[in-house]
Formats: sequence, structure tokens, C-alpha cells
Amino acid sequence: MYKRDKCNWRKCVHLICIYQCLLVVICFIILEMKFTEKDGSLIFIVRIVPRASVSEIVGKHDGALKIKIASPPVNGAANAELIKVLAKQFGVSKSAVEILSGQTAKTKQIKIFGANSEKLSALFNF
Repeated sequence: MYKRDKCNWRKCVHLICIYQCLLVVICFIILEMKFTEKDGSLIFIVRIVPRASVSEIVGKHDGALKIKIASPPVNGAANAELIKVLAKQFGVSKSAVEILSGQTAKTKQIKIFGANSEKLSALFNF
């Protein structure tokens, strides 16, 4: 014979609520864009999609800024287009944008001199 215990049922509901709250927090942390401010510059990760119809900033993807680039990834054309797009969006010169790592990969680490996190959040609503 099954006996319903009210305390266990309430604990179960309470644990489910806690579990759902933890999932929301974990999803927020995973989707949060990661960046670092150092010596008057901003360092962050970008994920590019080459050969797009237009060059534009799409949003966030796995903690990185997702950018579509119209140029193909041949002879550094996509990297040059990426630097041009970021310089225009941040209002800095092209020489202030530097690719720290990932020159031949889709995921790149970018450093922008003269930029800060306030400018990043103002431009992209993060």
C-alpha cells in the first residue's frame, strides 16, 4: 500500500524549483560574452562566418561575438574585412584593432586599443 508523504512531496517540488533556477543561471553564464580590459584596451573572442552576403555583427555565440564577413578566408581577406568592421563599429582606426590569435581559424581573439567594456555594451546591448 502506497502512503503519500506530504513532506517528501513538498521537498520534491522545492528541489525542482531550485533545479530550474540553477539551469537559468548556468544558461546565463554560458551565453554571457567573455571579455577582458587591460591597459586601455579591450580583449574579447569573435567567431566569424566567412563568405556571407554582407559583413555585419550578428550577436553572441558560445561566449564570443559572432560576426558575418563577406570576404572569403583566402590570403587574409577575411581578417582584413574583420578588422575593418570592428574598427568602424568601435570608432577607432584599423591600426587599433589587432588579431592576437586565430589568424587561420574561425574563432579569434581580438584586442582593440582605446576601447572599453562600456563601449562594447553600448554598441551591442550586452
